[in-house]
Amino acid sequence: MRYRAVATPALRDSYRLDNGDLDWAHMPVLRYGPKDTLQDDDLTGRLAPGVRRRRRVSRIPSSEAFLEATRRGLGWALLSEQQVGGLLEEGELCVLDDKVEEVPLYWQRWRLESLLLEQLTTAVCAAARVLPREPENSRT
Repeated sequence: MRYRAVATPALRDSYRLDNGDLDWAHMPVLRYGPKDTLQDDDLTGRLAPGVRRRRRVSRIPSSEAFLEATRRGLGWALLSEQQVGGLLEEGELCVLDDKVEEVPLYWQRWRLESLLLEQLTTAVCAAARVLPREPENSRT
């Protein structure tokens, strides 16, 4: 799954440095939870080593509320491209940089013999195979 750093245009515009770059050290950020390593490593490559982070961090452990908080401008967030596609097209949210965080997804199921569970597994695996993917060398 591909994640992008997104925010409202108003939040992005209010956290600009004099040179026009984003002020990643001060811009409020949203986190899903304290053990979310994707969110913990978000500033790698976005903030120079040694720069002190002075930003508000809000934890929102609900997928729907997390998206809504981002949409309302409470902070920037890493959200999946599937979640934000329409909001980007409508201009409610904007991508903050070209960096893409990729996370492998795994399907786990019970070892229970079940025709319904086998059909669901087949459907999930078939859907995963047709997800759009970029070539390895084009990923950021």
